[in-house]
Amino acid sequence: ISNFYSFISHFLFLHTHTTDYFKVKKNNNNNIMSGVFIVAAKRTPFGAFGGSLKNLSATELGVVSTQAAFEASGINPELVDGVYFGNVIQSSPDAAYMARHVALKSGIPISTPALTINRLCGSGFETLVQGASAIRLGDASIT
Repeated sequence: ISNFYSFISHFLFLHTHTTDYFKVKKNNNNNIMSGVFIVAAKRTPFGAFGGSLKNLSATELGVVSTQAAFEASGINPELVDGVYFGNVIQSSPDAAYMARHVALKSGIPISTPALTINRLCGSGFETLVQGASAIRLGDASIT
């Protein structure tokens, strides 16, 4: 059994050959098929200019959504093998390494690589592409 959990922006992915989370699909030869699945999705909240979120940095909002995704999925943050975080125009003082800060403040091990992606309106989608690619290529796994 080979599992890989990856936190992608505000999505938690699971790549598995067998899983308790989903009904396992079989192909025509009755072999178990593997795939990439979203097991939880949360996003940072929208706010009004000068509203109730004005004192929270983008990093702090990322931590809130990340912790909510972990809670919804029941996945232990220590199992995460890679972090991709999409953010446009990093403007807060702690945003230079936003993916790293969000990961560490969410309980993900310091040894886990983290990458912040800024592709303007495509940042969130690019995190999905990068995470799914890393999973399918077998760049990391938990055995």
